[in-house]
Parts: sequence; C-alpha cells; structure tokens
Amino acid sequence: MTKLSPLAFRVTFNGESLIADPTREESLHDGLIRALEKHSGSKVTKCGKCKRTNGKYGYSITLANGLRAVAVIEGNAEAEPAPADEPATLATWAQKIKAIKLAAEVMGKSDIRAVNRNLAEGVEHMEYKDFTEFDCSCEDEYIFGEAVHLIDELELPFDEALKAVLSADQPGTETISAINETKGVETETEVSNLALEQAKAEILSCLDNASHVIHHYPTESGFLSWWEAHGSGDLGLTELQFLGLYRQLRAEIYTFDTCLAEYRRLLQGRPQHALLIGDGQYAFLQPSGELIGLSVDKHSTVDHADVYDFDSSAFNTSIGGWMDESYVETRQRITDPVFVLVTATFSPAG
Repeated sequence: MTKLSPLAFRVTFNGESLIADPTREESLHDGLIRALEKHSGSKVTKCGKCKRTNGKYGYSITLANGLRAVAVIEGNAEAEPAPADEPATLATWAQKIKAIKLAAEVMGKSDIRAVNRNLAEGVEHMEYKDFTEFDCSCEDEYIFGEAVHLIDELELPFDEALKAVLSADQPGTETISAINETKGVETETEVSNLALEQAKAEILSCLDNASHVIHHYPTESGFLSWWEAHGSGDLGLTELQFLGLYRQLRAEIYTFDTCLAEYRRLLQGRPQHALLIGDGQYAFLQPSGELIGLSVDKHSTVDHADVYDFDSSAFNTSIGGWMDESYVETRQRITDPVFVLVTATFSPAG
C-alpha cells in the first residue's frame, strides 16, 4: 500500500469517500482537484470558494461531465474514518433526493423552488441522456447530482434531514419538527402550519411546471391520479391532508375570468374608485361598465394613469395570480381591498 504524505486528507464527494494526497509540488487545493478528477474521470471546470456548512468546510465543484457536487473536507487521512453507519454511506440516492427536499422545506419557499427546479432538470435530462455517461450508478444519482450543489449554496440542513429520512418511513411534521429542534427554530405548531403552506406552494409549482390548472381536475380522484404520476411525492402529508389542500386550492385559486369578476364585484360598490391590484397597478370600472386597468407612474397620481385592457396572457392560471405574483398576493388584494378615489375621466381601453 502506498504511504500517504503527512498532508493527505479525506474528502466526501457526491456521497463517496476519497483521499486527496498532495505531492510536494502541489498545494492542498491542487491535490484536491487532482483527486476529484482521478475519481470521477472528468475534469473540474469550476471550483467555488471554500464555505463552512454544518461545521465542515467544502467547495462547490462542477465537472466537465455536468455533475455538480460539494467536496467536503473531512479531516486528516490518518484520522479515524467516519463510522460505518454514517447516513451518507447507508442512504440510497432516492433517500438523498428525499432528504434534500426535506431540508429545503425547513428553510423556506425560495429554497424549495430552487431544489425542485434543479431536481426537475435532472428528471428531464434523464428523458434523453444516459446516466452511465456521467459515471452515475443510476438515474437517481444523476438527478441528485443536479441539486447537490444547493446544500452548500443555500446552507441546507441536509445531514439532519438525511438522518430523519433514514429513521422515519414517512417524514412529515414530526420529522421537520425534529430538524428544527436541532436548529432552534419554529415550534411544532408553527412548523405544521408552515409545512401545509409549503405543500400548497409545491403543488402549485408542479402544476405550473406542467402548465396544468387545478380547475381542470374537478374530482379528488382525478387530481390524485395526476399527482401520483407527475407530482413530487407525498410532501410529508397523509392522503387525507393532501386532498384537504386540493379542496382549499380549488376554492382559493382564481382563473383570469374569476379574478376580473371579483374586481368588478368590488368596484360596483365603490363608484369612482380604483382598486389597487399591484405595484402602481389599479382596476377601474368605467361608468359604461367597462373594466379597465390603470398604470400609474411612481411620480404621478391615478388621475394621470395610462389606460390598458386586461390581457389573459399576463395571468398565470396555474398558480392563480398575475405574473411575478403568487396566488396569495393576488388573493390578498381582493380579500383586503385598497381603494383610491378617481376624479378623472378615462377613454375606453385600446
């Protein structure tokens, strides 16, 4: 067995344990890159800055074969190796995918969207790529590799999530609560409510990615069948909880037509008033009964607004809101309306 140099150190990369053994002529960084390229059979095209996450230092690595992962420095090569029951060693790639989703749920909606987007890209790639070309043992390994860099970039509590996945058949509210207890954040009640809202956001995200609308599924069984085929798993919910969210979203999500109908309903009771529907955007009901949009410059007033006709292409029916808004924001402007008095007369839109 070749004797290691005193500078040799252990590295975990994409779930594999490696040894980086710098030569006398190499820096530690160069030794790391050489070890990664030798192990993967692919050139390192990008190496991010060293960051400390979950008590360990790591580098975000991108390989020429498209794989992205974090190289985590585990310590001196002569030190005691990680126990045999370390989660990263026991976990399947499917469990790692489940864990990174769970870790994102703990952090918030933006992290959930980022993780799901990267995983979805991996799934899409597997429709026309061969995972063996990327030195992956299965499709799930490749899919996980598309999102693994986010553990470092978003500082996701992946280790805690992976332990929770391995110790529970169906991680849900209790699993998330256990992770948050480690991190010192929300209580179990708050997490339960948060998890439900995050599940709603995930359902809408999947519908949006598929350009589908929840109103196209008038029955619970029909939507459940679609979700089982195209969704992103059980979301840590029971079937009863999931179908409860389906019913809520059916009631809460607007279509373009129902959204305008709500604007009209509100304005009929407030003549000569405009309804705030966005940043500098208003809905106004003309005396003739025509519903128009008003765009107001930040340095101007509603009486000097530009008139426009509402365009269905600016409304995302999949998520029930105007572009760049969530359904929650669109709905809040209707359930908690803000009106502005209008003294001007406007020409018809268009």
